[in-house]
Amino acid sequence: MGKIKPQIKKNNPSKSHPSTGWNIFGAVCLIGEIVFTLFGEKIRKIRKITMSYSKI
Repeated sequence: MGKIKPQIKKNNPSKSHPSTGWNIFGAVCLIGEIVFTLFGEKIRKIRKITMSYSKI
């Protein structure tokens, strides 16, 4: 923990870098949710087919 604290103190003055990182993280999450909603039904159908094959 002692090694992590100095890095946090150094990063505090530059607030732009963490905010851009959080924005990218949020965008990735939104894209992931959209992809999941669009392809979620197809993935579920594929999983059902694979489960039926695994039972055989």
